[in-house]
Amino acid sequence: MGLDLNSLLTYKGMTLEIIVWSMFLGIIVGAFVVLYNKNVLGAFIRKLLQTGANTPENAKTLQETGFSKNVFVKFSLMKKGTYRKIIHASALNGAAEIADNESGHRTRKVRTKLSELKFYIPDEMTGRADSIYNDNGTSLLIVLITIAMFLAVAILSFTVVPGLIQMLQNFVEFVSPIE
Repeated sequence: MGLDLNSLLTYKGMTLEIIVWSMFLGIIVGAFVVLYNKNVLGAFIRKLLQTGANTPENAKTLQETGFSKNVFVKFSLMKKGTYRKIIHASALNGAAEIADNESGHRTRKVRTKLSELKFYIPDEMTGRADSIYNDNGTSLLIVLITIAMFLAVAILSFTVVPGLIQMLQNFVEFVSPIE
C-alpha cells in the first residue's frame, strides 16, 4: 500500500484542511522567524546602538560587544548576510579590503576574519536598525498567543465552514428552477 500522488492531489474532501493547516504552519514559522530576528539578531544591533558605534572610529569588535561566540550573529555578518545592509565593518588595522597592484588595478579581495573587523551602524541607518530590531512587542508569550489564536480559528473553520457550505448548497438547490 503505497502513496498514490494522483489521488492525494485530486481528493476534494481535504482541500479546506490542507489550506488551513498550510496557513497554520506558515504562521508558526513566521512567528518564530520574527522572534529570532528580534531577540537573537536584534541583541547585537541594540548593543551597537547602545554603545554609540555609529562611525568607523567608534566601531566595536565582536569581542567588545560580547557576541564573539554567537554563531547566528557571525553567520548574519557574512558578506551576503542579513546584517550587511545595516551594519558596516572596518578592519582593525585600518587596512583596505581591496588590494591594488602597482598599476592601480584591483587584484583580489582580501579575506578578513570576522574577529578582525570592527562593526558600526552609520547614522543614516540607525532609525531603520532601531525600527527593525527593537525588542518591543515581540516575545515568546506573544508568539504562543498568536499560535493558540490561529489554532482556535483553524478548529472553528473545520466545524463551522462545512456547515455553511452545506447551507449554501441547500439554498442554491432550493432557489434554482427544477427542470
